[in-house]
Amino acid sequence: MGMKQKHKIYVLVLFILSLGVVGGALRITEITKCDYLKDGITYSDSSCYNFLDQKIQPVAIAFLTLFLISFFLFFVRRETFILWSKFAIVGFPLMLWALFDLANQPQSSGFGPVSMLDGAFFAFLIPFLFFLISLILIIYKSIKLRGKK
Repeated sequence: MGMKQKHKIYVLVLFILSLGVVGGALRITEITKCDYLKDGITYSDSSCYNFLDQKIQPVAIAFLTLFLISFFLFFVRRETFILWSKFAIVGFPLMLWALFDLANQPQSSGFGPVSMLDGAFFAFLIPFLFFLISLILIIYKSIKLRGKK
């Protein structure tokens, strides 16, 4: 594999890493028992649910976005990968920080448009924006490079 194809190794590592993190997060969510039975009554452990919602879910959402983008990156040229990686080096940690910050905010309640602008809304908006910006960068650079060899 020549120098021009070396970025595919990075993309493959990114793909496998993000798949492992998402799979691990799903497995942790699956095996974690937050409800328990005591004296015939089912109790819920709120700290367990909080851990899943505030720690595991943001990581899974962030790495799911990377997993989807890495699939597209495998089919693009090195220059496109470099452009995207410059964005991702700044954008991914910011997205992860925002997701952790939002996951630790109390949920708002109310009526009307203000109630829709809570942490859950932004927890899905931020990864979507990261994905959308990534896709736009990838498509833009790929089209720009199409005529060049």
